[in-house]
Amino acid sequence: MAIVQNTGDIEDQVIAVKSVQHENYRKFYKTKFLASPEGAENEIMFFNKLDREFNKVNTFYKDKVDEVMREVTLLNKQMDALISYVSS
Repeated sequence: MAIVQNTGDIEDQVIAVKSVQHENYRKFYKTKFLASPEGAENEIMFFNKLDREFNKVNTFYKDKVDEVMREVTLLNKQMDALISYVSS
């Protein structure tokens, strides 16, 4: 679990971001609000929504990278077969 920390004074830190293993061995990020939760319901809701949206974007990006890598592997195999065919 990684924690992203602010380099400022510990007293000034109001959030901690942790990475958590999730389904499909994916890393998801979860923000913990460090300040007193009293009167901070809106901030907590905001960070929960921010985490969900960030994780959606991150998952989409990683899925696209995986898709491109699979396509590259397939194209490399096809190129090797073509080179082999042309060379013979």
